[in-house]
Amino acid sequence: MFGDAERIVIEALGDLLATVSTEPPTGPLSSTPHVQVELDGTPEVVEAWGGKTVAELATVRLVAHCKPGDRTAVKALASQALSAALLIPGASTLVGRSSVTPDPTTKNLMVWALLRLAVPAQRAS
Repeated sequence: MFGDAERIVIEALGDLLATVSTEPPTGPLSSTPHVQVELDGTPEVVEAWGGKTVAELATVRLVAHCKPGDRTAVKALASQALSAALLIPGASTLVGRSSVTPDPTTKNLMVWALLRLAVPAQRAS
């Protein structure tokens, strides 16, 4: 059994001055920024010598969302979220920060990054 990679990252981002969830914002943001944490793709399994499964390598996408027009804030939020996530044991950058793009629906500005997170195997309780 493996832990929930999204939950691990969300808990690590708890100190951000932003809303953090697995869902994107549904409308234009005015003040409080938002970070979306989403499992991206199928995780790989790591086997140690002898075929024992020791970890699941999850790919997690972080997407920082800020109000329209606030390019500096969205880049800073993405950096802050990525930095906090990289403090998780077993986390590494898969793809660094993207360029700033507007969400076509909400017009909020977005910057994303991809993490690789080794989620260790654990006994079922």
